[in-house]
Amino acid sequence: MTIDELARRVGMTARNIREWQTNGLLPPPERRGRVGIYTDDHMSRIERIKSLRAQGFPLDVIRRMFERSPESAPDVRRLASEVFDPANLTTSIEQKRADLADRLGDGAERHLAACGLIEVLDDDLVVITDTATFDYVEKLAAIGLPLDKVAEALTRMADHHVASVQVLIDLYRSEIWQPFTDAGIPSESSGMNDA
Repeated sequence: MTIDELARRVGMTARNIREWQTNGLLPPPERRGRVGIYTDDHMSRIERIKSLRAQGFPLDVIRRMFERSPESAPDVRRLASEVFDPANLTTSIEQKRADLADRLGDGAERHLAACGLIEVLDDDLVVITDTATFDYVEKLAAIGLPLDKVAEALTRMADHHVASVQVLIDLYRSEIWQPFTDAGIPSESSGMNDA
């Protein structure tokens, strides 16, 4: 697909996609003459980035997560999740992509990746990032709620969660960091190593 087709499918602008490529978040497209051709892998990567952004991860941290070897990626995601969400009591689990499709249908992967409930690891595996929520989503789908609507609701819930955490970050800045900087940040050489 062309960059314009990709942009329509992922709900972004071509300009933003190019910016993510420049920043090392997306690999370049295959070239066919002068035209860049994007694949489903590009689309999955964009959905993963959007999901991580919805969870509050800065683009620079996401880029560094992608630069890690595939073997360390689950550990990096778990650590980053704990850092960004200290109240997170969820558990994650790897699952075969084929099993996910059997459980929730062929379109499930795209919807669940978009809302951050799963992350595609490779051609065979996904990580369910929150098993308790996944179990609940599975029950909602079983009673007939459309999975795309459930995923949209989860995305809205994640936005509220990020906003709630921002309140705590703002509290830290005003009550701890600002008084610290107002008092004058000590230099590295001031008394720390004097004994």
